[in-house]
Amino acid sequence: MSDKKPAAGSDNDVLRIRDILFGEQMHDYSNRFAANDNRMNDLQAQLNSQREHFDQQMQQAQAHTQRQIEELKAALTARLDQLAFDKTTRADLGAMLVELGESIRRDPA
Repeated sequence: MSDKKPAAGSDNDVLRIRDILFGEQMHDYSNRFAANDNRMNDLQAQLNSQREHFDQQMQQAQAHTQRQIEELKAALTARLDQLAFDKTTRADLGAMLVELGESIRRDPA
């Protein structure tokens, strides 16, 4: 076995032959890959922008929904308090009926 290294000139020759045979195709492929990379980067930037916009809208919707829930809770609590205040106990109702009965007995129409 010999430890001969190919001459630098032969490496250059191979590269030149390859460039002659495939150079234009390789250049086209390189341009296509670069164009695809650029397009992919643009699409990724658009996607990120849309995601940020969606996240902002989602946060706004959640905040709005939370405010509505709090308003509904407050209205419900106020209504329940009003109903509790307006509620007549059995004893009060009985006293009112007795009073009504006495009023009817005293005032014969």
